[in-house]
Amino acid sequence: MLTKERFWVVGGDFSCEDHVRGVPKVLGPFATRDEAKAVRKRLAAEPGGPAVEGYRITGEKIVLPH
Repeated sequence: MLTKERFWVVGGDFSCEDHVRGVPKVLGPFATRDEAKAVRKRLAAEPGGPAVEGYRITGEKIVLPH
């Protein structure tokens, strides 16, 4: 069985308590965690981003056919 992992950056506006307001942003898939980290870092550096927006990286393992 051949498996592969891909990564997603998920998050959005957390300015209202502890949950995402509106529609969350989902970016990806990325082939490596480092690619996803670079995107998350870029999003955090955008004006107004770090104070009210939060992003996490999540991995997904998929099984590829032989």
